[in-house]
Amino acid sequence: MSELFKKLVLNDTPLLDVRAPIEFARGTLPNAVNLPLLDDEQRHQVGLTYKKHGQQQAIELGEKLLNPSLRCERMQLWRDYAERNPDAYLFCFRGGLRSKTTQRWLAETGVELPLMPGGYKACRRYLIEQVESLSETFKFILLGGRTGSGKTLLLEHIESNIDLEGLAHHRGSSFGATTTPQPGNIDFEHAIAVALLKLQSRQHEAITLEDEGRMIGSACIPEALRNKMAQSPIVLLEEPAAVRVEISRVAYIDELIDAYVTLYGEAGLEAFADHHRNALEKITRRFGDNRKSHALDLFNNALTAYRLSSDTSVFEDYVELLLLKYYDPMYDYQLKKKMHRVVFRGNAIEVRQWYASNQV
Repeated sequence: MSELFKKLVLNDTPLLDVRAPIEFARGTLPNAVNLPLLDDEQRHQVGLTYKKHGQQQAIELGEKLLNPSLRCERMQLWRDYAERNPDAYLFCFRGGLRSKTTQRWLAETGVELPLMPGGYKACRRYLIEQVESLSETFKFILLGGRTGSGKTLLLEHIESNIDLEGLAHHRGSSFGATTTPQPGNIDFEHAIAVALLKLQSRQHEAITLEDEGRMIGSACIPEALRNKMAQSPIVLLEEPAAVRVEISRVAYIDELIDAYVTLYGEAGLEAFADHHRNALEKITRRFGDNRKSHALDLFNNALTAYRLSSDTSVFEDYVELLLLKYYDPMYDYQLKKKMHRVVFRGNAIEVRQWYASNQV
């Protein structure tokens, strides 16, 4: 099974998840689409019947719940999916009754879809094992640096990298939420497993990651990877404050305004403002009431000016205050505990040259 799972992952094979929506929401497999055999309530009823009366009565109830009209509706969705994705596999939780029923009904109409052996449970176990084993196998280099140094931008120029913040849909800071919802931990773990497997398949030996804490927003880095990161060498990206203000303004102001306006239209600017105001409230205890109030005044004044000018440079005093008085003290404190692991430090050009000369 391991070789099949690896093949499915490396080929980005489309997967048809016929589990109930509540199961899918907790976590699914990469490239999976949820077209359930039973909805949440139907699954609940069938499960109770199975526990009380056994499999046969559970099957009979399932067939009763899936009346001809409902069965026809779901069959059409599966057939459409199979037509669009002829190389797809289908699965349920353990590769049991639900996936076999779906496969049988499709076969009766001339559509053949293979089952994933062991279902979701077996493939998830495989992906977890890969994170654990590959975390030990690979050499990791952490890209560190103060907020706004451009670590994510530089990461794009390093071939063997995993963008953990990209996978987590979060920039990894108090203000780092985006308009894209974060994945659950299960889906985040699976995305990391896929990234590791793909780099292994391209025979990379060293992988660069941003130097992250345990959590990226609400997404938790798997323990095995986190432990290896805690022992890995660090390359420090260092840029002057003016550069960092510019990079941070683009990421936390320009791009965020665009994202909120795209999502909410005319209400987007107020949603963007709420994002920053809520983040300021969350950091009050660490930042202090006076500095939080000052930051809020700077933000509100900048927002008023932006409404008149559409010039995001009006936010730069606000951004600079956060960088120098909130982020930098925390970063400097954490860096003191890691200095023995720093192998190089320099600006973006120098770091890229270091990577090139070290053939990483």
